[in-house]
Amino acid sequence: MKKILDVNVFDGMIKINPAFSNYPFVTCFEMSMLSVLNYYHKNILPFMTKMNFSYKYYDKDADLIFYTITPEFDGSFDALKELGIEKRVHHVEEEKTLECLRNCIIDGHPTQFMIDLFYQEGKEFFYQFQHGGHYVNGYGIDDENGILHTIDNVHGYAKYEVKYEELNQLRGNYQGTEIWEFVNCNEIDTFSKSFEDRMINMYRSGIREQYDMRMEGINEIRIMRDSLPFCMEIPIFSMSMEGIAYNRISELCRLLYLRKYDLYQEDAENRIEELLRSIVKKWQKMYSLLNYKRMTEYSGEDYEKESICLNAIMDYEKELCDLLVNGLKQEQKM
Repeated sequence: MKKILDVNVFDGMIKINPAFSNYPFVTCFEMSMLSVLNYYHKNILPFMTKMNFSYKYYDKDADLIFYTITPEFDGSFDALKELGIEKRVHHVEEEKTLECLRNCIIDGHPTQFMIDLFYQEGKEFFYQFQHGGHYVNGYGIDDENGILHTIDNVHGYAKYEVKYEELNQLRGNYQGTEIWEFVNCNEIDTFSKSFEDRMINMYRSGIREQYDMRMEGINEIRIMRDSLPFCMEIPIFSMSMEGIAYNRISELCRLLYLRKYDLYQEDAENRIEELLRSIVKKWQKMYSLLNYKRMTEYSGEDYEKESICLNAIMDYEKELCDLLVNGLKQEQKM
C-alpha cells in the first residue's frame, strides 16, 4: 500500500528569509497545523491572529530561565472548531503506532504525533542531546519501501522520510502519547468576509486588551539583563535565545501576512516591520554573544555588550507595543 497526501510545508517564514527555513511559525505545533489547514483548503487567518507575543523570566517548575509566551487573545476561541476540523485523539500502545498512522492516512486524514528530540537527527547541534517532545506531521505511507512521510525540521522545515523500523525509537520517551487525526467535517466558508472580519476583530480587541501584559513582558528583559551571570549557569539558557529569535520572526511573519487586511496606518505598518526586523537581529546577536561565552566557558561578570543589546531590544519593544495598538486604523462604522 502506498498513499501520500497532498500536504505541504507552510513557507511563510522562508519567504521572509531562506535562512529562516529551520524556524517554525511560533512552534512545531502551529507549523503542523498550518500544513493541515492548507491541505483542507482552509483559511489560515485564525492561526495567524489568535495569539499575542510576550516575554517571561524564570519558570522554576519548568526549568526555563527566559522565554517567550504566546497567550491567546480569546481563551474560549477554538480555532479548529471554527474552521470545521475535528481532531480525533487516538491512544495507542507502542506496537500499534504505525498501524494507527497508516489507518488515518489511508482514510485521507493527515496526522500529528510527538517524537523525542533525543533521537532526532541533528540533536548534537540543535538540542544538545536533550530529551523533549516535538510535534511532526505524518502524511504519507509507503509499505513497499517501509517509509513514513513526515514534515519536520531536521535541517529546515521540509518533507522527510522515516523508516518504519526507526519509528518506535524516534518516539523515545513519548511512546504511547496521543496520535491526532485531523478530519474535515464541516464545509465552512472560511474565506467569507464575515468570517475574516471576526478574526480581524479578535486581533484588534486582543492586541488592545493585552497591551499592559505585553509591556510587563518587556520589563522581564530588564530582570534577565540584571541576572545574566546567574542565567549563564543554566546550560540551555544561551540556546534559548534562538527560540526567542524565531518567535520574533513569527510575529514579523504575521505582520507581513496581515498587510492585505489593511489593519494599520501605512507609516505605522512600515515602522512595525522595521522594528521587528531590528529586534530579530538583536536577539540573534544575543544568541551569538552568549554562545561564544558558553563555548569558551566564560565565568566572569562582564556582560556589557549583552546589556547594550538588551537595552536596545527594550527600546524597540516599547515602541513596537505602542504602535501595535495606536497604529491601528479606525474601524469603519456601517
